[in-house]
Amino acid sequence: MSLIFIYTTVGNQEDAQKLAEILVKQQLAACVSIGSAVQSHYVWQGKREWAEEYPLTIKTTKENQQLICDFIRSHHPYFLPEIVVVPVVYADEKYQQWVRENVSDCLK
Repeated sequence: MSLIFIYTTVGNQEDAQKLAEILVKQQLAACVSIGSAVQSHYVWQGKREWAEEYPLTIKTTKENQQLICDFIRSHHPYFLPEIVVVPVVYADEKYQQWVRENVSDCLK
């Protein structure tokens, strides 16, 4: 099992907490870190936009990537959610073990 981080953002803290709670409760993620609000500047449908967003970093295993990405797409409040998967190049052995112990291999 290799570790990955999945990154997404939502528009308010309540949505962030809901996603985090479900992902951890269902053992899809060992941990979800919710960051402080950030100001995002972007272009959407040809128009410049500004929005306050809350970043989420989902700590999990490669084996659960597809399930989590599908979950985010179906439960995310945005029409087009940001979903970025980052492979973990290095993690302390004890941390890796902790993640594996707290994530179920949902594909078994």
